[in-house]
Amino acid sequence: QNQVGQPLIVGPILLLMRDRLSAEAVTRGAALLLDLSQVAPWARSGQNLVWISSCTVYRGCILDRVEDLTAAFGAIRNELRISTVEGVQADFSFHQHGPQLQNGGYGHEFTLFVSRWAALAEGTRFGFGDEAKGNLVSLVLDGSRWMVRQRNFDLSARGRGISMPWTAEYATALIPVARQLAAIYPARADELKAFAEHIEGRGAPASVVGNKYFWRSDFMAQQRPDYYFSVKMCSSRTVGTELINRENLLGYWLSLGLTNILHDGDEYKGIFPVWNWAQLPGVTAPDCVPSMLKFQTNLADFVGGVSDGSIGAAAMVLQKDRLSGRKAWLLFDRAVVALGAGIGCPDDAAVLTTVNQCLLRGEVQADGQPVESGKAQPVSQWVSHDNVGYVFPDRQKAVVRAGPQTGNWRQICEMLTTDPVTKPVFSLFIEHGAKPRQAGYAYFILPSASREETAAFAEKPSLEILANTPVLQAARELRSGIAELVFYEPGTCALKDGGEVTVDTPCLLIIKPRENGAVITMATPLRTTKQVTLTLRAGAKRQTLVFPLPEGVRAGESATQEVVW
Repeated sequence: QNQVGQPLIVGPILLLMRDRLSAEAVTRGAALLLDLSQVAPWARSGQNLVWISSCTVYRGCILDRVEDLTAAFGAIRNELRISTVEGVQADFSFHQHGPQLQNGGYGHEFTLFVSRWAALAEGTRFGFGDEAKGNLVSLVLDGSRWMVRQRNFDLSARGRGISMPWTAEYATALIPVARQLAAIYPARADELKAFAEHIEGRGAPASVVGNKYFWRSDFMAQQRPDYYFSVKMCSSRTVGTELINRENLLGYWLSLGLTNILHDGDEYKGIFPVWNWAQLPGVTAPDCVPSMLKFQTNLADFVGGVSDGSIGAAAMVLQKDRLSGRKAWLLFDRAVVALGAGIGCPDDAAVLTTVNQCLLRGEVQADGQPVESGKAQPVSQWVSHDNVGYVFPDRQKAVVRAGPQTGNWRQICEMLTTDPVTKPVFSLFIEHGAKPRQAGYAYFILPSASREETAAFAEKPSLEILANTPVLQAARELRSGIAELVFYEPGTCALKDGGEVTVDTPCLLIIKPRENGAVITMATPLRTTKQVTLTLRAGAKRQTLVFPLPEGVRAGESATQEVVW
């Protein structure tokens, strides 16, 4: 607050009032506006650097020091390079406080500040140039746009900001940003204007359509006009979330497979003071919340995703404290297959996999019957709520609850109030019991489905689970034959009509059959792997492919090849 917050307030006031203040007051005030030579190392990269540089811009204007403007605009412009540390990443996610996804947190502030300075500097000696402006536009369109649904950022992109109520509807601040950037970067002006109109609610129902895996940040988003679905993971390479300034006090299990299911973007808006933080959507964890560390992570290396731009799969070896397991999300066009295997924990607290916990909107039905308010009810086959269907293909201890939950903001952010907050909440979870060994789960999510469509899917699924073990998790779409597979070890998986696929290295695959072959997209979370050998067999036909894999900052990105028989 002393090095960043106060100067950002003082700077504009001094600039506006300098002609009406004494010279002594201006000098004393300008001395509060530090530059990078006067601040701690934490303020020398990413948005922290931009904040300090902004103060230096104010000082230069107040004192008529062109050298301050040159240094400050140069530092801001330099932060628009592709970074391997904090700042803009090669996949256009944004990192701050280590390799931590922050597009809706520090990256959001970065976008607001830098776009303003870029617009002001346009046409002057301090202008940013096409490469820097192109990276800034890509941060918005190829990064943050994938994490926005109407007025809201995906909560996984907001960092510890979810513990503060004023970060709700944060995406609305991107409306003037998109218009500023459209004026100075005409090559993508139409996309920027369409993005602004989407946030305003008068444009397309989705900010973008397709699937993207952010390999630098362990995050996948899939958008369609009628739904949004995302998965946030973390690995030994990334930071999942943080506790700073006593903000995010209950976020211990965040980022260990957190899923978001959205239509209009308000499904989790303001839920955080009443959330059961031991039961986060998509997460497998003990039914308790340990004290937060400064930075939370997962010890496993095998965390990654594969995307062909339309659909994708994400997978994570879970290795947190004494909790372990294998988790996969196979994102097809109209459904998501969620699989868990090898789940174990020797502790006494019961372990749960939470399917969803969101705001309650409308009636909940389980197996065709209404769910009573406040009552936990077992589920046999399916649940429908808010035009989302949840289907359980096997007998599992699934439980649904719908009713009021009460909490307060201070339990998650120490600076806030203890005034009680009560909201209606929908919760659906699977019980694995205490001290599970080799437990598992399987469920389908229909992110845009009526009650009738959910019941019909439960009766006759359009997807088939091919495997759900600690070494292989896979499913395929019956009509198209599209398969998504996660190999935790080298091995073979049987496909339809007697076909099979074999790989010599752990990896994730999407196989899309064609009349005379197939299109195969592959990625491996093991970043030291330079190539994967794959053999595809269909009847008597057999073909072997060698996939050279991206390296360096692009390690973990997907690669595609085509098989022609």
